[in-house]
This record gives sequence, C-alpha cells and structure tokens, in this order.
Amino acid sequence: MLRLSLLLLLLPCSSYSMLLGWVESPGYPMRYLPHASLNWSRCAPKGQTISIRLIHLDLENSQDCENDAVKILSNGNRIAVLCGKKEYEELQDTVNPLLFSSSGGCLTLLFHSDYSNTKRHTGFKGFYTLQDFNECEDDLNNECTQFCHNFIGGYRCSCRHGYHLAQDKHTCTVNCAKDLSGLKRGDISSPSWPGTYAEHANCKYTLSVEENLQLELHFSEGFDVEQRPDGHCIDELRVRNESQ
Repeated sequence: MLRLSLLLLLLPCSSYSMLLGWVESPGYPMRYLPHASLNWSRCAPKGQTISIRLIHLDLENSQDCENDAVKILSNGNRIAVLCGKKEYEELQDTVNPLLFSSSGGCLTLLFHSDYSNTKRHTGFKGFYTLQDFNECEDDLNNECTQFCHNFIGGYRCSCRHGYHLAQDKHTCTVNCAKDLSGLKRGDISSPSWPGTYAEHANCKYTLSVEENLQLELHFSEGFDVEQRPDGHCIDELRVRNESQ
C-alpha cells in the first residue's frame, strides 16, 4: 500500500512572505547526540524582517533549560530559550509569534546538548521566512506627518491637497511665502484661514512701501496661535521692521 504524507504550512499573513529554508537540530528526526551543537544565523535586507516558525520541539527538559536548549537571539538580544517538549499548537500560539527580527535585523539560533541525554529526544525543526516590514503600521518612527504608503522593502510619504513634501521627504508643508511689496491695502492670513492653519508651516510675507509712506498692521479679533499653558509660544508670528 502506498502512503503519502502531506505537511501543510500556514505562513504568517503578510503582504509579502517568502519561505527561505529550514533549520533543524543535528540528527533530526532520529535523535540528537550528547554534546551536539548548532550555530545558525540569518539577516534580513533593509525594510524586511526574518522570522522562525518552529513546527516540532522535543528536547530534554531541565530547570531553566540548563541541559539541552535552543536559544534564539534578535540582533544579539535573547528573545527565547526553549527546552522540553511542546505540541504544535503551543508553538504556534506562544512561541512562534516572538521569533522575529527587527527591520533589516538578524536572527541567531544556538542549540546545544550536554552529556546527560539518556532518553531519545528527536530535537527541533522549523522554517524561516522573509517578510515585508510594514513601516506604516509597525514603525512609530516612519516620520510621515500625514500619509504613509508601504511597499516591499520600504515606504513613502504623501500629503493632503494643498500641501507638499519638504526636502526631507517626510514633512508636509505649504507654500505660503509671498512678496507683497507695493501693496497699499490688503489682507494677510495664515494658510487655510479661517480654518486651522497648516502644521510645519514656515511663512514669510514681505511688505514694503515708498519712503514717504508707512505701513500699519491691524489684527482681527480672530487671532489664535498655539501657546503653552505658561504663556510661552509653541507657534508664533513675528513682525520685524527691517528699515530700522
């Protein structure tokens, strides 16, 4: 009778996930020997992460995993120490969600067994995947001031209508510099007046008249610029007379 064995792997949901390969203990699935060891490491490219998903774990159990153990590190920081026997469901629910690197980071897996392994333990097996890191959802430092758009290996920022990206490609600002020289009467207002003015705005208005004339500024009752409770300015309007 011909028998077929099928192994179904459920990869983590992601906009991009690629199976790279397998990692397993020496001698798997028969047994690992005393004084066995494995030093495994992989790194992800910028904008992506690497993760390990264990599907089998059967090691000698000991207090604090002092005897046989699998240690997993992310960029040199230990994120898991495993020993004993765990069922597939437990690995999926409590172990695998922790086994991933930072964006562009590395994962290291260290396995060792001591001399006291008197029982037959089959070891461990897992697969590692490369996944896109969603900077827009997972990285609080993406620095987009308005909209963030993720793509494989990176992200980009965009702005609402009426704004544009500054040179840093992250900050949304507005074009509000105006030269009003020679204008004898008119209105000057903050961007989007009477609505809320734009964040990160840096407006400069230039006014000038002939030598025998002078300029007067009259502020309306709707003056509203952000300040701290102690009265110090957070946003500010400066008026400077360059003729003096």
